[in-house]
Formats: sequence, structure tokens, C-alpha cells
Amino acid sequence: MTFTPDNTPYTIENGTGQNVLDQLNEVFGKVIANNSGTEPATTVAYMLWADTASTPNVMKMRDSSNNTWITLFKLDGSYTLLDGSNSAPALSFTDNQNTGIFSSAANTLDISCGGTTRGSFSSTGLTVTGNVSGTTFVGDINAVDGDFDGTLEADAITVNGTALNTVIAGVTVTNATNATNATNATTATNITAADESSDTSCFPLFVTAATGNLGPKTGSNLAFNSANGTLTATAFVGDGSGLTSLPPGSDTYNTDLKFTDGTELKFGADFDLRIFYDNTSSDSFIYADIGDLNICADTGQDIVIQSGLSGNHLAQFNFEGAVELFHNGGAAKFQTTSSGISITGNIDATGNVDLPNSSGATEGRILLGTNDNLSLYYDGTNNNIETSGADIVIRGTGEDLAVFKDNGAVQLFNNNTERLATSGTGVTITGNLAFPSGNGIDFSATADGTGSSQNELLDDYEEGLWVPVLKFGTGDGSDITYSSIRGGSYTKIGRQVTVHFGFNLTSKGSQTGSATISGLPFNPVSNIVGTSIEASGVVSWWNEVDPNIINIVLSMDDGNDLIDIRLAGAAVDSPTTMTNSYFQDDTELRGTITYNTST
Repeated sequence: MTFTPDNTPYTIENGTGQNVLDQLNEVFGKVIANNSGTEPATTVAYMLWADTASTPNVMKMRDSSNNTWITLFKLDGSYTLLDGSNSAPALSFTDNQNTGIFSSAANTLDISCGGTTRGSFSSTGLTVTGNVSGTTFVGDINAVDGDFDGTLEADAITVNGTALNTVIAGVTVTNATNATNATNATTATNITAADESSDTSCFPLFVTAATGNLGPKTGSNLAFNSANGTLTATAFVGDGSGLTSLPPGSDTYNTDLKFTDGTELKFGADFDLRIFYDNTSSDSFIYADIGDLNICADTGQDIVIQSGLSGNHLAQFNFEGAVELFHNGGAAKFQTTSSGISITGNIDATGNVDLPNSSGATEGRILLGTNDNLSLYYDGTNNNIETSGADIVIRGTGEDLAVFKDNGAVQLFNNNTERLATSGTGVTITGNLAFPSGNGIDFSATADGTGSSQNELLDDYEEGLWVPVLKFGTGDGSDITYSSIRGGSYTKIGRQVTVHFGFNLTSKGSQTGSATISGLPFNPVSNIVGTSIEASGVVSWWNEVDPNIINIVLSMDDGNDLIDIRLAGAAVDSPTTMTNSYFQDDTELRGTITYNTST
């Protein structure tokens, strides 16, 4: 069955296992990609479609009736709303769908409440339908038939462009509290006042610092007790140098001593001690300019810093005892002791924790556990991690990385599986022991040979297969054919390579000359000084060689990646090189040779 990328049906048809698997993969691919591309041919209700054919690209969903697509959002993550109306806003609430945001015109953002437009933002500003409540309004306010509830304070009030004081000049103002009417009268020459010498709570009259006809004012922050002559104010400003006839014992007050923001309580001829509140930073300060700042308590009394008048302790300095620091009440998190400090909870340090060299168990150490089971320290020579009666475990996320058993094994893990473990007899490794190139097992500790240029690094081991290629003379052996019996293996230990091979011919071809074997896995190098013949081997079994011979041996030349095949037809000193004439179309050979390579 053939599927097209953007119009794949979602029905899986009967077919072979692979055919059904292909259909499932195709359908799952469309689902994972949200049917991206052109419009799907088959649709269902609430189906998603990533429409990449439209501009801009958008995510759409099929409606509940499967009749049309609903645009959800752009594929770049941004949203585009419909204009909507005040009765059906483009963005509304589930339980109040006629309240929300809509756009009644271009460049206009409207807010609807209960189906009625209450606010409209446009390029000219904000238009509000209804009442506006606020503590403070900044800027110009153009009100049409507006009502202001409360105190109205403004730099300038105009009525149709005319100053308010001009509009009301000469007009009688009624509804006054202590007068039937007040007019724009001139300054009075006589004022009749009653004797209130027995009144304990009088509020003096005052006027603002201005000129012209001014109305009297008063306030509860300044009160006068005419019965005893006491003047009470919320605050007094000044250095007090002009005050005279202060009563005896004036250093004792039976009321609060209050200072305004920024006012300081200073001590000393040069004000070396200051107590003040900084209203800019909302911080309080006790500042000593010269000398130490001593906060003392009488014998047997503690010094406590706490949150609020009755809040939790923040710090407590116990008389001739511990200093304690707290967090949100409860037990102390930090305490000094006769031997150092005691901490309850974790230590999160952003800097260093510096300890001296440890010369014994009582100094310069980090001790962990109720019984000091783990000790960390530097003794001036070595960094030490000591354990007492327990293992040292290095853990990752939910798994052991290394375990050091007290008086026992060391275990190293990979992915929670033990890979190396020490024991009383040595080391056990689970898996392979891998060395980087140029590294290996170094046996130099037992360098007891008498030869020169010793190398006791075992840096390589390899096993593999190779295919022997029989050649005659300078030919490439391409016309020689073999039966199914043809192959070889090799083992490389360090620089030493041992190869085994065997083959059965089905045709020796037409090439002539000395017989050699190529295709070696590694090239030989000089191993014996003063000769070009660097390695030797034997053919342990042969068949169909003519004429019959006593022995077949193998040799290799320095720098030549060939095995030379030699023979002995009788007892001779130097074996003769075999040529093509000794081989038949069905000759069989099995042999082995060991040689050295460069690395």
C-alpha cells in the first residue's frame, strides 16, 4: 500500500506484518508531527493540524462537529485573537464569558464587564465609562459631569478655562459648620473670645504661611490644656537650646521620647556615638565612630536579639557561656562551646573553610558522625580521610561509585556494577582492561634479562583473521583459484606476530617464478642484525606437491610483507626457493610463522 505524506488515512488495512508495521509507523509519524503540512484528507473532531502551508504557520483544531478548523495559535508560539465584541470578548473567562478583552476598531484595546464597555485604550489615551476610584491621580483630569467623593487637592482647578477662585469671587458660600454664611469679607478689627481656662483639651488656631484673607485652621496634633498650661504636640523640632526653666529631674520622662525620620540621638562632644533611623533605606543604626561598641548586661543576665518585641530569638549571648544563633525560632543552629562550635543542620558555604594542619585528633579536623566515625584533615604532608568501624562509600545519583571497606576490599563500580575489587590475594576485574595507545602492562620491576635494549612494556594484544594470497614471481596471484578451504588467523602479543594459514588450490594459474604468500596482517621489521632473513616458520602439512620433497620451510625478509616458501629435496644447508613448477592445480598447504613488527 502506498501512502502520501500529507493525506495518509488513519485506517490500518489488513496486510503482512511488515505492511501493517509500515502503516502504523506512517500514522504514528503523522500524530507525532501534529499532521504538519497541507490539510489532512481524513478529519475527525478535535483533531490537531500544524498548518505549515499557510502564512503565517498556525496550529489548528477540528471543531466538535468536525465541520471546520479552529485556529489556536501561531507555530512560533504567539497568539492572534479575533476582534470580538463587548458581549462576546475575544479573551473571556469560563464562568463569565461577557467579561474580557476585545478590539472595537483598529489600534484599539477595549475592556468589557458584563457585556458593557468600561474602558477603551487608543492612540489618544484612555476612555472610561463609569466611576474611577483611586487614592492618587497624577496628570490632567478632564471631567464631564464628574463626581469627586472625598478631598480634592490640585495645583490648579479651572472651570471652562477660568480659575475657580475667579468663578466663586463674591459668591455667598453656605452649608458652613459654625457660621450661617461666609462672604468674601475683609479682615475683622475685633474678635470676641470666650474664657476657656478650665478646658483640658483646646486646639489652637493657626493660618498657613500666605498673604491675603485666610481662614482659620486647627489640628489635633497640637493641643493645649488651659487648666494646667500644658502644650502637647506630636513632635518638637530643633536642638532645644532656647528652652528655659526646665523642671528638676528633667532627665526623667514619663512619656515616650520621639524622634522624626533622619533625626539622630547623639552622644559625646564630637557625637562619636549615634542612634538613628534612616528613612531612605528603612534601616536603624547604632554607630560608634571611635572606639569599641560595647553592649553589656549585668551579672547573670543574657543579651538577646529577637524579632519584634515578642518574636523569635535571632541571637543570644549567654552570660559567660555560649553564643547561639537561631533560624525562625526553635533550637539554636550555631553554638559556641568550650572546645569550639556546634552546628545543627547543614553548612552551605560560598567561600573556604580554613583549618590548620592537624597534629592530633583534637585539632584541624572535620569530624563527622555521632562517634566521630569519619575524619578529614591535612597533617602537613598528606591529605587524610579516616574511618572508624565503617566503610567509606562514594556515591553518585542512586548508585555506588567506590567503596573502601575498613580492613577489607576496595571496590570500584560502573553504573552500579562492580568492575574492580581488591582482595587478600590481589585484584579481581570484571570486564576488560583497556589501555590507551602506547600504554600497557609494565614489567620493568623484574628487568633481569642480560640482553640489550630491553623493553618490558606489554602494550598490545590482538587476535584476528587474514586471507593468504599465493603468488609466483612478480605476479599478483589474480589467476590462482582456491576451494572453500582458504584462510588464516593471527595472534599479536606486543611486537610479536604469529600467523597460521592454509589453502587448497583448484588452479595454480599461469604465472611463473618464486612462490610467496602475501596479505599479512602486519609487516615484518628487522629483528636479527646482519641478515635480511628476519623470521622462519614451517609448513606442517602439504599434499599434491611434485616432485615429492623432504621438507617445506618459510622465511621472511626485512621490510617485505611476503612469506617466502622454501623446500629441501634432500639433506641440504640452504633450502631452495619453491617455484610454480612444484605446485599442482590441487596443491594443499598448512603452515605457520612467527615474526616481529614495528610496534
